[in-house]
Amino acid sequence: NGVCVNTSAVNWDGMSHTYDLSAGSVPGRCTSDCNCVCLKKMGCPPSKKCLKRKGQCLMPDTSPPSGFYYAGFLCDNKLKCKCYAKCRSPKCEKKGGKCIISGEEIPPGLIPAGACNKKANCLCYTP
Repeated sequence: NGVCVNTSAVNWDGMSHTYDLSAGSVPGRCTSDCNCVCLKKMGCPPSKKCLKRKGQCLMPDTSPPSGFYYAGFLCDNKLKCKCYAKCRSPKCEKKGGKCIISGEEIPPGLIPAGACNKKANCLCYTP
């Protein structure tokens, strides 16, 4: 989970929010011509509330996977990790449909067949 960080260009104020400084650095992992050190990137701790929704806790600078929407709460207030839940609907799945969030590509041959989750702007598409 290491990342090469250019020490001459990094934002030192936000280092402790992005990298686990207590883990130290790993020597010899980065090229020496960039003043880089290998640091462990912070991850979001699991959240029971998010896990109940079968969600994923992600760092603020991380894009959610396709089909996931912001569930409306933070997994970790200090790191500002957000919970993203997969847009699902048993009713849509029974029809052989697929839940797709607004803005995502709709596979050819699928037509709208109702909402999976109105708050998440997620619609059901069926063949």
